[in-house]
Amino acid sequence: MTNIKIRRAKESDAEVLRHLVKEFAQTQKAPPPDDRANFRLQLDAFSPNPPLDIWLAEIDGKPVGYAATYYTYSTFKGTYTLHLEDYFVLEDHQKKGIGGALLKHCTKIAWEKNCGRIDFLVLKDNPAIEIYQHYGAVELKDWTPYRFEGEQIEAIACQENW
Repeated sequence: MTNIKIRRAKESDAEVLRHLVKEFAQTQKAPPPDDRANFRLQLDAFSPNPPLDIWLAEIDGKPVGYAATYYTYSTFKGTYTLHLEDYFVLEDHQKKGIGGALLKHCTKIAWEKNCGRIDFLVLKDNPAIEIYQHYGAVELKDWTPYRFEGEQIEAIACQENW
């Protein structure tokens, strides 16, 4: 039986995290983080009061996946929401229960914190959608994700006449 362990990442895991995030970006067909982004992630993730938590999944002591989580707040529910930002297992280690162990770990954290929900985004072609649905996750069909990025944020923030 595979020995799966989920643990909080430590600063000494920075290179491992960098590798896993790069691999995840490739599966998402997204550009990997540049050196500045990696540096900021390391500073934030391993700061004394981190804005996010990084959880490593290990098989026999070798990191093979990770989850990045943080909290938001639902004014409608009056509870915290655990946001699952990243959730990834290396391809060679998929279908071995590691993703399930990571998900169970995240749901346990949410339950212990009395979160009203767990939010996450999934690419439409991700085959794991069936797994999420199997466990009761629902697609938010009435919601469309939007995003402002750097230039848009600056333009709005600096605009005098709104």
